[in-house]
Formats: sequence, C-alpha cells, structure tokens
Amino acid sequence: MRILIVRLRAIGDVIHAVPVACAVKDFVPGAFVAWLAEDWASEVLARHPAIDQGVAVPRRWARSAAWILRLRRELRALRFDVVLDLQGVRSSVFAAILSGAPRRLGFVGMVSHEARWLVTNEDSLRALSRAIAGLLHFELVRCSSDHIVDRYLEILSPLGVNVTKVRFGLPELEEDAREIGRMLHDAGVDERAFAVVNSGGPVWRMWPADRFAAVARFLGSAHRMQTVVVQGWRDWEQQAARKIVAESGGHARLAPFLSLGQLSALARRSRVFISGDTGPLHLAAAVGAPCIGLIGHALAGWFRPYGAGNILVRGKPGSRHQASRESKGVEAMKAISVDDVCRACNRLLLPTPASDAMPTRSD
Repeated sequence: MRILIVRLRAIGDVIHAVPVACAVKDFVPGAFVAWLAEDWASEVLARHPAIDQGVAVPRRWARSAAWILRLRRELRALRFDVVLDLQGVRSSVFAAILSGAPRRLGFVGMVSHEARWLVTNEDSLRALSRAIAGLLHFELVRCSSDHIVDRYLEILSPLGVNVTKVRFGLPELEEDAREIGRMLHDAGVDERAFAVVNSGGPVWRMWPADRFAAVARFLGSAHRMQTVVVQGWRDWEQQAARKIVAESGGHARLAPFLSLGQLSALARRSRVFISGDTGPLHLAAAVGAPCIGLIGHALAGWFRPYGAGNILVRGKPGSRHQASRESKGVEAMKAISVDDVCRACNRLLLPTPASDAMPTRSD
C-alpha cells in the first residue's frame, strides 16, 4: 500500500503527527510512506526511518500555478493508494485531491476553520463541513482522544490500524550529538545535570522573560543546575533569551542558534525542558526529555507535552479562536506564576513524595 501523509506546516504539529508514519510502518506490511510538508517543517522529517520519501513545497504554494502543476505531476507519479489529510485546511485538502489517491481520509470538521467567515453557527458549520467532505469524496473519522497525538492516530482506524504503543522514532545524528557536547563543554555546563529553557514562540504563547530568569535562579540555587537558554530567529525571541541570561544571576547560558537536530540532541541530554506551546517543546517531549509545558490557551489539554511523566502548567484558559486568542493568550500566560513552575521543576527533579515542598531560593 502506498500512503501519502499531508501535514503541511507548524513544526510542533508535524512532530505530533510523526507517530502516524511509524504506525503505518509497524502495522501495514510493505507500506510505502511519503509525507508532504512545507519548507522548515520538512526538516523534522529528514532521515526519519519511517518515511520513504519527503515532498517539500514552499509556503503559499497553492497560489502558484507552476507549483500546483509541479506538485500534481510529482504526486501522481508516486501512484498513491491512500492519502491521510491530518490538517484539514484548504491547502491540505487541495493537495490530497492533487495526489490522485482513490481513497482520501480526513477528520470530522475539516475546513471548518476557514468556513467561519461564511457560517458562525456551530451546527451549520458542521453540516457545511460534512457537505464539503462528501463532495470531495473524503472518508471522515470522528476523534475521541484527549491529546492531538492520539487524535492523529485515529485516522488510521479505517485501515484497520489501532495503535496501543505510540512511538516517534526521531533519529539522532552523530554530528549533532558531537556539536552539542562541544557547546556544553565550551559553556562550562555539566552535561549530567542541566535544564533547557525555550522562551520563544508567538508573543501570545510566551511566558515573561523575567519569570524564566527567576526559574533559572531557582534551579541554580536549589538544584545546583545551570540552565541553557535556546533562542528563536525572530527579534523578540532573541531579546527574551538575552534578558533571561542577563537576569539569571549567572545561572543561565545562551545557546547559539541550533538546527532542529541539534536542539533534539540538547533536549535528550537535559534533566528538564521548560517551554510554552511551541515546536521545541513538542520536539523535546518526542525524544523523551522530561518536559514542563506552560500553556494558557483553551486547547492546552490537546497540546500538553506528550508523555505520562511530563507536566502541564496552565494559565487562565484563553479563547480557541484567532480573533480573540492573542490578546487573551498574553493574559493567560501571565497567570502562571514563578512558584507554579518551580513546583513543577521539583516534581521532576526530586524523587521524594515531598517534592512539592518549596526549598528556599535566592531570587
């Protein structure tokens, strides 16, 4: 069976969907798996053993007639039997149709987000979504799981695949491991005991930098642990990272810009990884790092760091809709206190039942 997975963008969402490719390889004998993704997100999939072929397209490819024709030729030459649309937006639906696969699987509610400008009533929206899916010959799967990873895996149920053990299978390259080893050595960080903080992301998902700095001071004084601060490419992310290091009282070190492979290698070696709801958090959870996710939006349960040992620290739930989520998101993240996060650190780092007790810390 030849299967195309479509999850175009967002690094975190692509990581959440990787177990789908692993499950196909595990449960569908002789399956050929390809994945369609855009630009930066496709780096997550490079060299993954469960993906036989990656198909990369630029952002906004669907606005270019040349790219549409090129993608159609490339996909049809691969002669897919099934396409799994894990995103359910206009561009992913379009790609599924271009693939020429006779069987198209998607989720109940596909294209409903884009249809909100036409219909605001929820019942009418669902009816419109079902009608669109029927016209486009999609088989729809209704999800019941409470995490996005498990929800993605439910798309395999029409193929007779029911996953009991989730795996991500993200590989580690030797050169990435060596580079992270050199970086930690040069920064004077003990490879056996350090924390990682990722303060970046969209502004409405970011926790205040001065609070991250307070947590770094706490980890340094209470746990004798240095904090490595990773930085994003956007100006405000870099400013936040520098502020954390400057206000950490010498307990934090700024990492250079890292590739996804290097970030993965850093996360694997950390004792705790602290971040908002961003790609780096979900990458860290996927490679087994002990994670603390700081999430304020209404779908925090869906997007908490995956894994039984990881911790979700919630703020006041914001809105799930774009129109209001950004302003409410900032307020929700500010509702998370330094003590909330320090307690979560203790739960991961202290092995005793008294781990919720707050040791004295020097701020």
